[in-house]
Amino acid sequence: MRPRTEVGTGKRSHGDGTTPDGHSTLGCRGSALVVLALVAVAVFLASPVAGASPSNEPVYGSVEGPAALTTPTAVADCTVSETSVQVGESVILDASASDHADDFQYDRYGGSSFGEYTTQSSRAVSYAEPGTYEPRVKVWSYSDGENSDIATCGTVTVTEPTPTPTPTPAPSPVASCTVSETNVQVGESVTLDASASDHADDFQYDRYGGSSFGQYTAQSSRTVAYSEPGTYEPRVKVWSYSDGERSDVDTCGTVTVTESTPTPTPTPAPTAVADCTVSETSVQVGESVTLDASGSEHADDFQYDRYGGTSFGQYTAQSSRTVSYAEPGTYEPRVKVWSYSGSESSDIATCGTVTVTEPTPTPTPTPAPSAVASCTVSETNVRVGESVTLDASASDHADDFQYDRYGGSSFGEYTTQSSRAVAYSEPGTYEPRVKVWSYSGSESSDIATCGTVTVTESTPTLTPPPTATRTETATSSSEPMSTPRAGGPGPSTPTATAVPTTTGPAGTETPTPAPGTSTRASATGTAAGSGTWFQYESSGNDSVTLLAQPAVSRDAVETYGWDVDGDGTVDRQGRTLELHGTTGAETAVTLQVERADGSTASVTRDVPVTALAGGTAAPDRAVTAADADDGPPVPALLGLLLLVLVFVLAALVVARSQQED
Repeated sequence: MRPRTEVGTGKRSHGDGTTPDGHSTLGCRGSALVVLALVAVAVFLASPVAGASPSNEPVYGSVEGPAALTTPTAVADCTVSETSVQVGESVILDASASDHADDFQYDRYGGSSFGEYTTQSSRAVSYAEPGTYEPRVKVWSYSDGENSDIATCGTVTVTEPTPTPTPTPAPSPVASCTVSETNVQVGESVTLDASASDHADDFQYDRYGGSSFGQYTAQSSRTVAYSEPGTYEPRVKVWSYSDGERSDVDTCGTVTVTESTPTPTPTPAPTAVADCTVSETSVQVGESVTLDASGSEHADDFQYDRYGGTSFGQYTAQSSRTVSYAEPGTYEPRVKVWSYSGSESSDIATCGTVTVTEPTPTPTPTPAPSAVASCTVSETNVRVGESVTLDASASDHADDFQYDRYGGSSFGEYTTQSSRAVAYSEPGTYEPRVKVWSYSGSESSDIATCGTVTVTESTPTLTPPPTATRTETATSSSEPMSTPRAGGPGPSTPTATAVPTTTGPAGTETPTPAPGTSTRASATGTAAGSGTWFQYESSGNDSVTLLAQPAVSRDAVETYGWDVDGDGTVDRQGRTLELHGTTGAETAVTLQVERADGSTASVTRDVPVTALAGGTAAPDRAVTAADADDGPPVPALLGLLLLVLVFVLAALVVARSQQED
């Protein structure tokens, strides 16, 4: 069957009554509409989401709303006294410029583990091996919870020590000796003179030569005589005690001795005569007695025997000696004197009788006061993360304190602080202790238990607004809620209904939401999990502030991450996060914490905010002009206008087509 033809034109018409020219016109118009629609969609999708940065990264900065919750945190600051030292030389790590620091830990090598806790803000260290080190300090703050911070003190280059010059060895003794006569008769004197010896502290003489040396003496010369004719080669041995004990020997010369010519009998040389007394005859154990041998005659050297009947002591030129006795009894001390005039002679004398008795008992001294520990706790029932003060100020005679906040574990560092604020990261029952030290008289210590602290899990609580006596709940309204723009009109005021309240623990009021309503007034809440929790505070201006409160036992938190859209990825970072939106319902927010030891923890909590329009997280960062305005950005508005224009053109094309039909 052939298609029908329009009368007068000769053009074929389709089954729907349109001509090929009509279809061409409609195809062109449709293509234009499709192109405009694609352009509008591309512009709209290319515009940044309201409240987010163009790179879809979290935007930080100060935005109007309630101030972020802040607590003083530890800030580490450290320097080194020297950057270049030799092995064994000292370097001072100075962390005194740190802020909010209650305790310190030092890592002198850098990258290794930190040492013991200490309250000292500086530490002197040294290195045994050459190399480059970057010592660190870790500071702890216990104000309103426990937190820490780490800082590198600097770079220390350690080199090998400079070789020291080899010390000049101490001079050795050099013996030198001469004889006054080389030919003498039996009995005549010969002087052995060793005064020319070098570095000589003591002398020994061998007048015969080849025999043993005599007694030690400080005299550099000795007069000798021979009783038998013959040839002798007397010697001297000198000793030096500088830098060790050393000696040297020298022959003084050759002495020829002949028979003496009969002469008148000479007067004999004087001999030593000992004489000695004691200063006391009755003493107590430990009291002194002086043995006085100054009355002896022709005495060149002395030896003392303080007990009597035992061996004599060392040679000495002192004519008296002070002694004491450790045991009761009767003693007869003696002295032995030596004379070297003519020939060597000696004599012994008893100094007297000394009676030694037990000492008279002395009155028992009053003992020094001992340390007495006393301690209390400020709270006996707390929740995880809340502070408890251990107060040991009532302790007696306490010079130093050590604290054990868990009870039954080891005590911490020494401190002069009589109180310590602590917190617990896990629920349980603890009995913290204090150990006090006293250094008066002798060192003493005492331990006391401060009390029993029961720690429970943190549970979400709702706190009534400070300026209202009841909780108001917004009812459903056809007008959307939004944060007022700067300089613009405020949002419409929703109708509110009173919500009944119930009395909770300690007299606090807990709002009870009515069916089908959600809380709009200021409220706070906390959530905990895996040793990590956060609290939130919402306000009437459509914003909620979240504050991370991680467990702070011995862990160090590296990062805080927030997932605010439930996609499992971190959207914001920082300990404090402020969200803007409509607070008529709830949104699940997840806090993810990464610790320094590589472990992680997370907790999810329903927060009373929806339709998130933006947020800020600490630390602060500059805010763009688009972020300062709560309205949609200009590119998004252009995209919406293009979409509207496409729909209008489409409507016109359809109407035109219908008119042509």
